[in-house]
Amino acid sequence: MNQIWTSKAEYQYSTIITDLITNWGNVIAQNFINDVDTVLIRIVQNPNLFRISKSRLYLRKAKISKHNYLIYQIDQNDLIILSIGYSRSKKSTLD
Repeated sequence: MNQIWTSKAEYQYSTIITDLITNWGNVIAQNFINDVDTVLIRIVQNPNLFRISKSRLYLRKAKISKHNYLIYQIDQNDLIILSIGYSRSKKSTLD
């Protein structure tokens, strides 16, 4: 399965990593990177594993950690990562 990151998701990912390094250190940032990698592997193994949107049936939300989530969609053989965000920063727009 091909992984396609939107520019928004790439920006959010790098911003979160930079913020984690700045405020919490390299170990916490590396833990986040590992958590994202683990979630992506799980999605590739089972694309329908995570919760589907009630209003947008083509979107799914995967929990990365207590405060982070990933929004994605599957299009044929492509995993499209649309967004990565903080759970506590704003209400999710998934539903």
